Amino acid sequence: MPGERTFDAPYPDLAASQDSAVIARGRYLAFGAAHCVSCHAPMDKFEELENGLQMPLMGGWELEIPPGRFRAPNLTPDMETGIGKFTDGELARAMRYSVKHDGSPLFPFMPFQEISDEDLVAIISFLRSQEPIKNKIQPSEYSFLGRALRTFGAIKPETPKTNRQLGWP
Repeated sequence: MPGERTFDAPYPDLAASQDSAVIARGRYLAFGAAHCVSCHAPMDKFEELENGLQMPLMGGWELEIPPGRFRAPNLTPDMETGIGKFTDGELARAMRYSVKHDGSPLFPFMPFQEISDEDLVAIISFLRSQEPIKNKIQPSEYSFLGRALRTFGAIKPETPKTNRQLGWP
C-alpha cells in the first residue's frame, strides 16, 4: 500500500517440531487458550466448533468494522492458499510482533506478544501438521480510515516491551 510504514521486526530463531507431544500442545493451544480457531475457521462452522469439533484452520472468518473488512487467512500448510510458502520465522514474527512477511503491520487481533518460545513452537508445529487445504481467502480490505491509520503509523505492532527494544515509538 503506497505510503504505508513498514517495520523491521526480527525473525525469531524458532523451528517447527515433528515431536507428537509438541504438536499435541500446539493443537491444545490453537483450539483453547490461543483462540486461533475463533478466527481461522469458517464462519458457518462455529456451532460445530462450540460442540467440540476440531477442524483444520482453513480461514473464513470475516469482520467488518470502521477500519475495514478483515478476513482471517488459511493457516493450513497449503502452498498456494495457506501458510506453506512461509518460513517458521515469518510465522513466528507475525504472531509475536504483528508484522507480516512484507514488513507491513497486522491489525492487532492476535495477543501473542508475550507468548513463550516453547508455546510459539508448539503452535507453529501444529499448524504445519495439519492437512493442507486449498481455501483461497480474499485479503482484508482497509477503508479510508484504515488506510489512514496504517499510513500514519497508528496501526503498528502492539508490543510495548518489543517496541522499546526495537526503537519504535
